Amino acid sequence: MRRKDKAGIQQETKYRTLLKSVLFGEKIGRTLLILCILSILTFLICPNLISIRYPKEGEISSGLIKSPYDFACEDKIITESKREEAIRKVNPVYVLDLQVIPPTLQKVKGLFEKIKKIREDKTLNLEKGILKFKEEIPYIKISDENLTALIGYSRLYEIEEAVTTLLKTWLTYGTTDISKERLLVEINKGIRVIVIAPTGKSEKLVETTKNLFFLEELPCTSDLYHPTFSSDKFQEVAFEIAKNLVVPNLKFDKKETSKAIKEAVKGVSPVLIKVSKGEKIVGEGEKVDKYAAMKLAELTRHSSTTNITRSFGFALILYVVMILVFIYLYKYQTKLVVRNKNLALVGLIIITAIGLAKIISVTNLPLYLIPMGAFAILLAVLLNEGIAIFVTVLLSILTGVLIGERMEFVLLFISGGLAAIYTTTQSRIRGDLIRCGIAVGVAQGIIIIGYSLFRQDNFLQVQTNLLWGSLTNGVITTIIAMGGLLYLERIFNITTNFTLFELSDLNAPLLKNLLLKAPGTYHHSLLVGNIAESAAEAVGANSLLSRVAAYYHDIGKMIRPEYFIENQSESERNRHETLRSTLSVSILRSHIKDGVEIAKRNRLPQTIIEIIQQHHGESVMAFFYQQAKEEAKEQEINENLELNEDEFSYPGPKPQSKEAAIVMLADSVEAASRTLVKPTPTRIEKLVKKIINDDFITGELDECDLTLKDLNKIAQSFTKILITLFHARVEYPEKEQERTIFQDADNNNTPTKQEETQNQLAQANN
Repeated sequence: MRRKDKAGIQQETKYRTLLKSVLFGEKIGRTLLILCILSILTFLICPNLISIRYPKEGEISSGLIKSPYDFACEDKIITESKREEAIRKVNPVYVLDLQVIPPTLQKVKGLFEKIKKIREDKTLNLEKGILKFKEEIPYIKISDENLTALIGYSRLYEIEEAVTTLLKTWLTYGTTDISKERLLVEINKGIRVIVIAPTGKSEKLVETTKNLFFLEELPCTSDLYHPTFSSDKFQEVAFEIAKNLVVPNLKFDKKETSKAIKEAVKGVSPVLIKVSKGEKIVGEGEKVDKYAAMKLAELTRHSSTTNITRSFGFALILYVVMILVFIYLYKYQTKLVVRNKNLALVGLIIITAIGLAKIISVTNLPLYLIPMGAFAILLAVLLNEGIAIFVTVLLSILTGVLIGERMEFVLLFISGGLAAIYTTTQSRIRGDLIRCGIAVGVAQGIIIIGYSLFRQDNFLQVQTNLLWGSLTNGVITTIIAMGGLLYLERIFNITTNFTLFELSDLNAPLLKNLLLKAPGTYHHSLLVGNIAESAAEAVGANSLLSRVAAYYHDIGKMIRPEYFIENQSESERNRHETLRSTLSVSILRSHIKDGVEIAKRNRLPQTIIEIIQQHHGESVMAFFYQQAKEEAKEQEINENLELNEDEFSYPGPKPQSKEAAIVMLADSVEAASRTLVKPTPTRIEKLVKKIINDDFITGELDECDLTLKDLNKIAQSFTKILITLFHARVEYPEKEQERTIFQDADNNNTPTKQEETQNQLAQANN
């Protein structure tokens, strides 16, 4: 046993305190997680959110539906017709902004002041005056001919008065940039004009375009101009200037028009249809028409409203049922659900299934689309078949209640879910999920046919149900299962059998690389995998995980393969003979760290990475530890000075699971068995028991779940496999002296001193 100094004891006490706090925190987190799951389920399933599903318009009613009470429902057809009529009578709202007149007239005044300055500038001839006009007044676009007439006209005030008169007229009555065709359509029923003047707001109803002006065709009325104009040319100049300065001040007010429409719609009272208690709404086998659909929709709305007492009672039942479920999981599935992430996974799948069923029910999609088989597959693959079966049955019942107490669907979902689970147990690759989807479709198809014969449905209805419940549901199940596994494996860090089967392929790039760089380690890993798999089956551990983890447990040896004995030829000198023991230990111990880094780079599952870390535990490399003591004696170091065992130990941690412990024991046993000079069954059995006992005594197995009974089964499995492996070897003639030594060793059931040394060296190298 390793000695612990005072600091080590304090450190261990610190770790135990931390572990207790973590466990306490997990209990609190687990409680909050359960409450969260229950709260969400209550929200989804509580009666005040459950709607009894009645047939929709165009569907065939499966039974006679009568009104359970007196009620009135809205005749949406007539009501909508009245609302549309009210909308048609609404006068569009326009805004006439008279506040733009003063700034526009001020702009006219400033314009003609600039023109006067150009005229009075004696340095400018007519041509230069035109150029300066264009530079200083670029916003006035008139022809050069009219510009020449404007600058040369002696009575500019007349043109200014004409422009002012035109703009006042256009803006006072209203000028708009809306097309005349559109306004003519709206003005037939009258438009409501809101006049915004400097003195305030007013309204008027306009029913003709006679006094309105359109920007696209402004009138050039001669009676608006100054009577002393010498020719029509100056009238044209005034019109062109006014057209440049006018701005549209009659605009459509969308906000006020929408407000008027809403008020008109609000003023229309719903037209009600009165339904008496016991009145027939739709008969069995009848097609639901528009009016029957209105009445059934109102029944659906009423059925979703319930009193507080009933809601509390249903919630109480739901809580009791779910608590019993959690008790079952903790009692019979303790190892899985004791971890919060697994409990969260179960809760997530239940909530997703119920939520999806709720969405399908509310959106009036066929209920046969609910993919219960997909959730059964996810539970079976990510956790185990026991949890999957139990939760699938529970989900099927809850879903049947959720969609309106449709018990025929409970049977459908249970059959599809169980078919998926049974097929999943035989699946090895992800492509096999297609077979699971087919199994779900076939199982649900049989239930649909049987139930249809029982209800005597017509052939067309049976075809429709089979299309949705068998064919489409099977496809959706496969898609959801494949996609769900892809993401849930990563989110919850779960290693599924699909992943393990993919990694067990000996053509995997990492294993092929191991074969090329460290062929001895590769073959050693294959043997350890076979030995570990057999032992895992014997004690009920995950045999597939044990085998795959054994394949990869020594991948760190690819970095320095020549320093490990299984990669050295018989003629090759052991490299550790020329190294100090401390350096050898450092090299051998580094293959753990190197293996973890390689595994992370290649994205191996966390479970395999943990086994790589733990497959040597905190064991001491006894061979090099003893060698270090001898080196110390040779250098005449004080014999009372004790070496620190930690410097000659693997970094750990100790195996935390059955699979990690089995890989550790299989690794040690396989390495040691190669040192036996004559591997007889008795010597093999003795060697296996000694290695297992040593690891047990030194505490390497303290943190895993293996019992003494399990260790005995593992020893028997190891012995059986090793005897089978060594039985095929050819026994060559021996010298009499060697035969005597081997016979004595067999009689004593004790390895020779030479074998003991080789055993320690082999274990240190592995």
